[in-house]
Amino acid sequence: MQLFSVDQQRSQALEAHAASFASFRVPGNDKDSILISFATKTSNAGQITSKLHVIELGAQPGKPSFTKKQADLFFPPDFADDFPVAMQISHKYSLIYVITKLGLLFVYDLETATAVYRNRISPDPIFLTSEASSVGGFYAINRRGQVLLATVNEATIIPFVSGQLNNLELAVNLAKRGNLPGAENLVVQRFQELFAQTKYKEAAELAAESPQGILRTPDTVAKFQSVPVQAGQTPPLLQYFGTLLTKGKLNAFESLELSRLVVNQNKKNLLENWLAEDKLECSEELGDLVKTVDNDLALKIYIKARATPKVVAAFAERREFDKILIYSKQVGYTPDYLFLLQTILRADPQRNLIREATAFLLDVLKPNLPEHGFLQTKVLEINLVTFPNVADAILANGMFSHYDRPRIAQLCEKAGLYVRALQHYSELPDIKRVIVNTHAIEPQVTKSSEDPEIHFKYIEAAAKTGQIKEVERVTRESDFYNPEKTKNFLMEAKLPDARPLINVCDRFGFVPDLTHYLYSNNMLRYIEGYVQKVNPGNAPLVVGQLLDDECPEDFIKGLILSVRSLLPVEPLVAECEKRNRLRLLTHFWSILRGQCDDELINVTNKNSLFKLQARYVVERMDGDLWAKVLDPENEFRRLLIDQVVSTALPESKSPEQVSAAVKAFMTADLPHELIELLEKIVLQNSAFSGNFNLQNLLILTAIKADPSRVMDYINRLDNFDGPAVGEVAVEAQLYEEAFAIFKKFNLNVQAVNVLLDNIRDINRAVEFAFRVEEDAVWSQVAKAQLREGLVSDAIESFIRADDTTQFLEVIRAAEDADVYHDLVKYLLMVRQKTKEPKVDSELIYAYAKIDRLGEIEEFILMPNVANLPNVGDRLYDEALYEAAKIIFAFISNWGKLASTLVKLNQFQGAVDAARKANSAKTWKEVCFACVDAEEFRLAQICGLNIIVQVDDLEEVSQYYQDRGCFNELISLMESGLGLERAHMGIFTELGVLYARYRHEKLMEHIKLFSTRLNIPKLIRACDDNSTGKN
Repeated sequence: MQLFSVDQQRSQALEAHAASFASFRVPGNDKDSILISFATKTSNAGQITSKLHVIELGAQPGKPSFTKKQADLFFPPDFADDFPVAMQISHKYSLIYVITKLGLLFVYDLETATAVYRNRISPDPIFLTSEASSVGGFYAINRRGQVLLATVNEATIIPFVSGQLNNLELAVNLAKRGNLPGAENLVVQRFQELFAQTKYKEAAELAAESPQGILRTPDTVAKFQSVPVQAGQTPPLLQYFGTLLTKGKLNAFESLELSRLVVNQNKKNLLENWLAEDKLECSEELGDLVKTVDNDLALKIYIKARATPKVVAAFAERREFDKILIYSKQVGYTPDYLFLLQTILRADPQRNLIREATAFLLDVLKPNLPEHGFLQTKVLEINLVTFPNVADAILANGMFSHYDRPRIAQLCEKAGLYVRALQHYSELPDIKRVIVNTHAIEPQVTKSSEDPEIHFKYIEAAAKTGQIKEVERVTRESDFYNPEKTKNFLMEAKLPDARPLINVCDRFGFVPDLTHYLYSNNMLRYIEGYVQKVNPGNAPLVVGQLLDDECPEDFIKGLILSVRSLLPVEPLVAECEKRNRLRLLTHFWSILRGQCDDELINVTNKNSLFKLQARYVVERMDGDLWAKVLDPENEFRRLLIDQVVSTALPESKSPEQVSAAVKAFMTADLPHELIELLEKIVLQNSAFSGNFNLQNLLILTAIKADPSRVMDYINRLDNFDGPAVGEVAVEAQLYEEAFAIFKKFNLNVQAVNVLLDNIRDINRAVEFAFRVEEDAVWSQVAKAQLREGLVSDAIESFIRADDTTQFLEVIRAAEDADVYHDLVKYLLMVRQKTKEPKVDSELIYAYAKIDRLGEIEEFILMPNVANLPNVGDRLYDEALYEAAKIIFAFISNWGKLASTLVKLNQFQGAVDAARKANSAKTWKEVCFACVDAEEFRLAQICGLNIIVQVDDLEEVSQYYQDRGCFNELISLMESGLGLERAHMGIFTELGVLYARYRHEKLMEHIKLFSTRLNIPKLIRACDDNSTGKN
């Protein structure tokens, strides 16, 4: 193995079979140490030694370091040849797992390298492992494909170590590190021993790390509290809490006790720090303790502890009533509002919180539920006693309907709210008692006479005694006084309040007289009040009289503007026209819209008020009116359009007005005028310069009506629908414009598609792809290059795009174009993203085509999904024999390998492969090839394996003879006589060969092997070769 240091940038050889890294906190060190554990198996003087080593890497200067550990790995006799193949370290338990080839598992303690366990976990060889961090174990895969999971049995490991291994210290350490059960008695016993030895620091550390927190109890705290404090030393209890804080988070009891100490010492800042670091477990009791020194901090603790009633009470004390509702809704809690109310009132006897509490409870009581009846009563009670006007407003709003009505009636009576009391009382004595308080109830005047004179005298008397309200009431309600006489009297009386006069003149048609009187007496505000609130319908009469009285135009204009839509248009126009003052209305046509369109259009046409007409039509937003003024028959249409474009729309701030105008131009089929209009409001910094819809419309209209302007608009506008407008431009064959749009909106795929599919310029597309460097863009470029037969360029683009989706097309095109160097680069990229037999197979083939045999050897040794048999056959068929040899040798296809080696004239290798194939067909193929190559020694080796088969003997003999290799054939047969499987056919065939080519040896052969010869066949051979006499 090789160990590499990233920090030092150097490596070191490591004699090991398996290794793993781990982190371990050495006691006394505040940082983890990096450890490496490795297993070795060495042979020295015939003695095999197996060891496990644990050492620290890069010890920290000035800090306690890890002491190097080592231990023996003992292999049973039956596993003498076994060796480690993998190592995993459980960070959960700090255990080392050593796994061997034959399925043995060794378990060691990381800290001490102590052996814990050994057993065989698989009958089949294991070749791969991986950490199972969630369970503190590991996964393993054996040769049968089984996936095994091995981990510690938490319930039994500690009893096993303390009992069977009799290693109490290791049992305690394992229990502490892994928080495991089974060591309770040991831990408690050890704690008591340390405590008895006054080793409080060690006892505190043991308690802090005790498995499953068995020592984290009130008893332990009490034990530390009971220790007398030595002068000048840290109290043992604080040592204990300090140790707990360094190890992690305190439980609820520990948090409370530690906080009690801190509060007593007035060190609130420590509490804040610990809470911020989540070192304390929050509880209601802790909040109560902290509340004595810090309300804000206590509230945080209550919230974390979900002590909901305390949180609500804290918000109430802080007058943050709105937060009570929000918080209660979040946690699903219904507060005791009555208790809250009492708490609030007690907290502030000066009544300063009653208004806030009332506002808060009004929100709570909005649903007006029956179960809130008592609370409704309380809210009304408190306010009737303290703020009767608030209670009166609540009752007036009708918010409550479930309160105690008799109780509230009594309180209303006491508070002087007699009308409310009468509304609530139902008993006759109560009603009689309240109703006598007429001095406090609004008086009612009874109408006892219909005599006009009496009514006039009453008005006159009331006016002279200064009872203006009564004058106003009678003039408004009475139908029996003389209007003319009363009007004259009131004008002469010159009351400071003009409302009685207004009542008379309005009811009986004296509006011009009223207007003249009010204007002459400088009572202009009464004129405004009359037309605005009393009778806007009489505004034209008021305006006419004001014009007669030569009132300033500004006042009249303001008056008309204040009435706006309530103004009757035709009478107003008539009054102004009678006095030849129609221009007075030029600024107010907009408020008359819809009521006299034709009249306004005619008036503005007649008086050349086209700017006014334009403003009116724009503000009117009426399609029929637009159609009328944009009608081709309208002789003033061009003049109106000019004013709409130059003035009315640029002035408008209403998107609805602009939209109506644009729609009207479109309906009237005025595209060029529409472009002119849109340019004015979109390009010249109007309120709608950035309007999305208008920018879209301007470009789309130009596409259809004036394409020459489109590119300029694209460059100047930014807020339009790039995707949609770009597609419209493509449909209109404005390809450069479409490309500019897509590029502007970073729609780079659509942009490159325009270059490729419409402009048909691959070079520009490539330049664009280099500029944007997006995978999807390169993909489109690559596909286009592939379609155009630019295979090498396409492959480079696919690689830049990291696109593997077209691998079948790329493979086909690359093979057609014979660009296998490029194909290799592409397939290597594809392999990183997908596992496809086709990809791996084609990669091997491509390697072969460019004669990179070393890469083939490396590739097939690594995990792959290539169809190696098919690849080998393909390579053989295409005469790529060197590559085929590598494949057939790897898959142990000895027959094919032999054939391939024959093609390569590597006859010795072919013979070796034929021996492994041990097939008659293969033996014959290699044999015959060796004969043809005059490699007779190797041919004989093959032949000996063939001639033992009776059926194949004659074919071999004939092959040799046809090529004149008589001596070699005889040598082969002679060697065959000694074969264990030698049969009669070999002896006979040798005799026949002697008869034909070596007469002198025939007789000796017959004498030696007469019993093993086919005599009739040999006689025929002798006859044929004239040796029959012998």
